Amino acid sequence: MNWYEVNEGETIEECLVRMEKEGYEPVARKEEPVFHLVDGQPKVLKQKIKFKVRKIEK
Repeated sequence: MNWYEVNEGETIEECLVRMEKEGYEPVARKEEPVFHLVDGQPKVLKQKIKFKVRKIEK
């Protein structure tokens, strides 16, 4: 199965529309934190959102 990531500056809805146009539908969602160091300590910078997809059967 493939994964689609919500791009920088893209909404979740825009990502879902993009994957549908390319013939895929979501079957799972995953969020991963992106960290950066502040004074030597890890801090969450943002969340990466990914969708596991499968080909739409017609």
